[in-house]
This record gives sequence, structure tokens and C-alpha cells, in this order.
Amino acid sequence: MPNKAIIYYALQIIAFNKRFSFTYLERKEAADLSIGIFPDSSIRVSENFYKLLEDKKTNHTYHLNPSSKTIQLEDGTTDYLSTIFYYVNCVQEFYSNDFDSYGRFKYSESVQHKLGLIKENFVQQLIDEFCAKNQLLSKLKAIKRKPGFFLTHDIDDIFKAKNEDGKYALTKGKWFEIPRLLWNHYLGTPDLLNMKSIIEAERKYGFSSAFFWLVIKNKINADYNFKSKLIQEQYEFIKSSGSTNGVHKAWAESSFNEEMNLFPEKVIANRFHFLKFTVHDFKTVEEAEIKLDTSLGFAEHFGFRNNYGLPYMPFDLEENRVLNLLEVPMHVMDRTFFNLKQKPENAKAEVVEWMGKQTDNCIFTINWHNNFFTDLKYDVYRKFYDDMLNYFHQNNLHCYSQDELLKEFFRPDFFTLPKFLLK
Repeated sequence: MPNKAIIYYALQIIAFNKRFSFTYLERKEAADLSIGIFPDSSIRVSENFYKLLEDKKTNHTYHLNPSSKTIQLEDGTTDYLSTIFYYVNCVQEFYSNDFDSYGRFKYSESVQHKLGLIKENFVQQLIDEFCAKNQLLSKLKAIKRKPGFFLTHDIDDIFKAKNEDGKYALTKGKWFEIPRLLWNHYLGTPDLLNMKSIIEAERKYGFSSAFFWLVIKNKINADYNFKSKLIQEQYEFIKSSGSTNGVHKAWAESSFNEEMNLFPEKVIANRFHFLKFTVHDFKTVEEAEIKLDTSLGFAEHFGFRNNYGLPYMPFDLEENRVLNLLEVPMHVMDRTFFNLKQKPENAKAEVVEWMGKQTDNCIFTINWHNNFFTDLKYDVYRKFYDDMLNYFHQNNLHCYSQDELLKEFFRPDFFTLPKFLLK
């Protein structure tokens, strides 16, 4: 039998997206629409989809028709509710054990790569199509959300400019930069201690952002001591500027609570370092009482890891419930283009073209590390970021703060299954 909690969740995703309000009834005879696996249901769902989930078969090859890229019923029509649920919640990743060297789900094995969907807000297309095809839903007035954006920064390094920019300066014949880099480094004002510069660039347009800090110092995490006076001054400056601070969960055995206890006050936002996480880790984030996570993105390509443009509350398959957590997917990251050796001017043109196609119901999350704001090795990436800010400004896109995202999209009441459906 179909899973009521999953079907309810999918319907509420549609309702929230369109700003509808559905009323759920115990008696089928009293309802305008009915949902089930039988032909007499107004909205049909695939019984096979739920059987496969019970068997922990979640790879897209089990579920999606390669042509339509959807879950189909035996008559060849689309099961919209199951397909929407499948994409939004990254179901393909749930029981995967094929990870890269960082322990991450591989982009190369994803449906986004295999079916060419990485740039598509495909769930929005499915929602629009589902409502348009349903005679009753097509008559309801839908309200679209204008595109917006969320600016974020991972702070991995503070002291590497001496080496990274120093080597760059030597190879490019800019020897005069070396004394300045050394002076700043040893004077305690290294070039990567540039939070003020980042905030000033954003303030020019009236924007704010979120900074994520590593509290574990070693070779694979931070090169700085988070508790030092130098870093704490930056932390306080960010807070006083109207931007926010969060935890950048380290690649370490330490727990969320151990890391969060090192902060001056309670933080409620996270991004995993190296994007090293699985969808099972969302439950761990929830348990730490973090309210917002923004880790869901591929390191290898910009775009949609779950093919949905809006923040969402994840559904946990193992506990069959919605998690008390808001996931704000990450879409564009500086190091993606750097690692691919893609020319920033070409990458920028591609990203801007992609953004221009997302005309509604999309909040772009940008992740630009502080080391990509230097004037030497990463100078072109600093300009890339400035050009994106200018694009947002010129197109009147709204800059979402952490609090605004939580206020609008963190709605546990909206996604809580009515008690009578638990029967």
C-alpha cells in the first residue's frame, strides 16, 4: 500500500509552492479528489514505487523512465506525487554506497548527470504540469515567488595567503607583493582575514550574508584557532554588521554539540566542510537543534542537486517523518569552477544565463570562500562574485537573510501529518 506520510508530504510541497490550502477528509465520498493506486482514484500513485522503497531500492534506474524522467504508472502516465517526492528528497542517495574519496554521493552516478537535469528546476515543472492537468486544481489561484538569493561564505583558511598568493606572485613576476604578504601575515592581519572587505562589497547593494566557521584546527580543517582573539573579533564584527555566523561542521570525529559549544552563543545554521555528508546526516543535524542547513549541492557542478528551486524540510525515509530542519540547497560554489579549471568569464556567463532562466520559485544559494576574495591568485573570482552581486541588484532580486528563510520556509506545522491519517 502507498505510504500516507509520503503522499501527504508531496501534496503539501505542492500546496506550499502554489500557496494553496488543502483540506484532508477521512471519508473519500466527501472529498473532491481522492488518491490511491486504483483506477477510480482522482490522482493515482504507483504501488511499485512504495514496494521498491520498502526493499531499499532507491537508485534512479529502478524508478525513473529515462524518456520522461518520471515515475510512471502501468498505463504510461506520470505519477506526479511520487516523482516530486523522489526528486525533492534526493531519494536516489538514501541507500547508495557509491561514494567518492571524500565520502560524498557521486555526481557522476546521479540522475542529474545521467539524465542531464543538473540545471533544471524539474520539480517546479512537475508541480506546474500536475496542477494544470487537474481540472479542479487548475482553477485555483496560485501565487508565484519571485527569484531571490542567499549569500554564504565558508571560512576554511586565514593564513594561507602567504603561501598561495606568494607562490602566484613569484610565478607571475609580481615580486613586489611578497613583502606586503609577509608583513600582513606576521603582523597578524593576513590577507584572508577579509570579512570586512566581503561585507563592504555586499553592503554596497544593501545585501547581507552568512559565514560558516570551522572550530577544529588541523591539516584537513581550519588553519586558524577559532577561539583566538583575532578570529573572535571578526566573528563579532560579522554579527554587528547584520550578517550571521554558523558552524562549518568539520571533517572530524567531534559531534555537532562539541563544536557548537565553542561558539560564543547558540548557532542555528550549518554547512558540512567539503560537503562531506549523506542524506542520513540530516537527522544528526536535527538532533543538534540546528534549524538551517545549506550543504545540499554538488562540488563537481553548479545547479540543482534535488532539482527543486526552493528551500524545503527534508523527509526521513527511515523514520517516515518530516525532519525539524530547513534545507537550503547550495547551487553555485567558487571552487567548482577552479577545480574544473574553467575560465571564470565563461563560468560567469553560464551561471548568469542559468539564473536568467529561473523566472520564479527559485532561491539561489551562493558559496564563496574568503580565500577567493584576494587580489592575486583568485582575483578573477573576486570579480566573478562582484558581477553576481551586480546581477542580483540590476534584476531586483531579494537577498534573503537566515532569519527570513526560516520565517518563510521552516513550517513544521504545515508538514505535520494529521492524526487521522496515521490510522
